[in-house]
Amino acid sequence: AFAARNRSVPLIAITGTVGKTTITHLTGALAQSLGRKVFVGGNIGIGMLDAVDDESIDLFVLEVSSFQLEYTEQFHPTLAVLTNIFENHLDRHGSLDEYRAAKLRIFGCQTDSDYAIVPETLRVQCASLRAHIVTIGTPDTADYGIDERGIVYKSDVVVPIEQVPAQSYVANWAYMVAIGAVLGVPPRDVCARLGTIELPDHRCR
Repeated sequence: AFAARNRSVPLIAITGTVGKTTITHLTGALAQSLGRKVFVGGNIGIGMLDAVDDESIDLFVLEVSSFQLEYTEQFHPTLAVLTNIFENHLDRHGSLDEYRAAKLRIFGCQTDSDYAIVPETLRVQCASLRAHIVTIGTPDTADYGIDERGIVYKSDVVVPIEQVPAQSYVANWAYMVAIGAVLGVPPRDVCARLGTIELPDHRCR
């Protein structure tokens, strides 16, 4: 939060129980493909404090954990992404409700000029957010849905299943399409730009 307060550079922050490292990595690569000078780090790699004085950086992309979020008061991402919530770190947080509350703090300082990308299953918990809310889930009820046809935006297939890259789960690509929309990248272009990116090892590997 200290580093973020001292820079006016846009900041994309990504959290969640699973998928956050993959989406952080892909978001950094997408921004770099657009010619942005990007710092990718946070809970992975290098902390933001080590890069805050680099005036060439014009976008920060950070993975943030519940441990980092639970005490933040002024952390203000321009775009905040929550991938999902499953039981995790309950030895630290005590209950699923407390763990969820820590994750939701990623949105706490956002304003109506910011964006929040959230799972459809947390629509109720996120209803009072000030940011523009974009939901990921099923085609009938979410902004971006996933079914056997591919990635769907408001009933239109925006990325056919055969054009969804195979290196990660379709759900992760739905998040990337939503992130791309905020960055001004068309859905199929997101997948085309990132289709050959090598991803970090999955946690099970």
